[in-house]
Amino acid sequence: MQISGIKSQKPEPDLTEFKPQFYAWSVLAVATLTALGIGLGDLITPIDQAMIYLTGVVFIAAKFGRGPSFLYSFLSVSCFNFFFIPPIYTFNVYDQSYWLTFAVMLITSVVITNQASRLRLQAIFSLKRERDTQTLYALTKALASSSSRKDISKAAVKHITEMLDVDVAIWLPTNDIQLQSIVGSLPKESVVKETSVLQWCFDNGQIAGRHTTTMPSAAGLYFPMSATSGILGVMGVMTTNSEREFSEAEIASLETCANLLASALERTNIADVAEQSKVEAESEKLRTMLLSSVSHDLRTPLASITGASSTIVADIDQLSHETIRDLGRSINKEAERLSHLVTNLLEATRLESGIVQLNMQPYFIEELVGSALERLGSVLSKHTVFPESDEGLPLVLADGVLIEQVLINLLENAAHYTPAGSKIIVSAVRKGPIVLVSVADNGPGIPIGNEEKIFDKFYSIGQRDVQKGTGLGLAICAGIIKAHQGQIWAENRLQGGTCFYFTLPVSDEIAQGMKNVANG
Repeated sequence: MQISGIKSQKPEPDLTEFKPQFYAWSVLAVATLTALGIGLGDLITPIDQAMIYLTGVVFIAAKFGRGPSFLYSFLSVSCFNFFFIPPIYTFNVYDQSYWLTFAVMLITSVVITNQASRLRLQAIFSLKRERDTQTLYALTKALASSSSRKDISKAAVKHITEMLDVDVAIWLPTNDIQLQSIVGSLPKESVVKETSVLQWCFDNGQIAGRHTTTMPSAAGLYFPMSATSGILGVMGVMTTNSEREFSEAEIASLETCANLLASALERTNIADVAEQSKVEAESEKLRTMLLSSVSHDLRTPLASITGASSTIVADIDQLSHETIRDLGRSINKEAERLSHLVTNLLEATRLESGIVQLNMQPYFIEELVGSALERLGSVLSKHTVFPESDEGLPLVLADGVLIEQVLINLLENAAHYTPAGSKIIVSAVRKGPIVLVSVADNGPGIPIGNEEKIFDKFYSIGQRDVQKGTGLGLAICAGIIKAHQGQIWAENRLQGGTCFYFTLPVSDEIAQGMKNVANG
């Protein structure tokens, strides 16, 4: 098998490396079988002893390979002549027919040696191929289960290192020109030279480096990671032993690993593009829904502000001070309404994009409730609000501004959907590691089956004599509470009305949790 760009390699090495102990076993086997034959001298013939020697050559060839078995064959024929063929203890042979026996023994031993050694080598290569196949299978599984480019690269390096005992590095392009190391690095003593080799490999899509026709003096062997979409990076392989040569089978395995790595990276690229397209589509959908949902709500206060202001400008001399004051109040009211609407839109966009950064600080929940009630003084002026809380409530760890916004939205919602004179109860109690906050009213309640839908964006319950809202307030509340790792839900009260609940973790529990994380 020839690999493109690779110099002609030596054939697969004989895995029976020279090991003195193997030859010592051959000598020991001959000595043992010779002693056995001498001990059984009265029971066996010389031909029987020859069979015993032939049995031994099978064991030596299968266990230790060609070299030791050839030595065994020579020594067994010599010992057979010296100890068992008259005149014994000499290498002389009176009966010339024994020369044929010697020749048959030697030829048979050589044939057995070749066949047994070949079977042994085939078994060794089969085991190696099985290990390589298992490694490639494990690599494929690891690549399939990895989602990020760095995790994929680390998985590939781990398995290739285990398979061939080499140092592996992977470079991926940050743009169309430059390559950046994701895992591993170049040898410090030849960074400039190796950089030019791996850049050439990436630019030309061919194997380069040691053992190749391109820059063979390089310390590393570099493989382009080719996929259907093009060259996605370069995989470099380096060894601490400068004398080591890679066989064609090893180079083919490395090329396969590079292609598997490229396929996995291409999959992540496609997934990233698909995810980006999904995000863009969702963002576009959100923008469209925002515009279509709030166009009327934006137009109404703007029209009121424009009408009142134009009246003042055009007829200020004919208008009484009372009329001008009423028009000013109308402008102020609609401007506040417009400001509230824009604030909700911006908050919804921030939560949707996931860019909200929580400023977590310890707060008393009563402090946040009081601040929200103070800000909503005019909105709640026609309602009766009852703040309630357990004594000695612990601090909660929260973003005070955002939790205050949750309370404002829930209180505004209660005031919006209940008639003047209604009661609104705000309570807070401790439930183990959390503080449970609720906002209850005695209004008409939530239609059955809508308890969860009311937290969806743009979902609004239209009721007679009640102006329909934008459907963003409760969705914002849900997003903020989720960011605080809490829960929010709504239930209809048995005595009538609705009760909204949300939970916040107790400050000491959060602080202990953060401490545990920090301590690892």
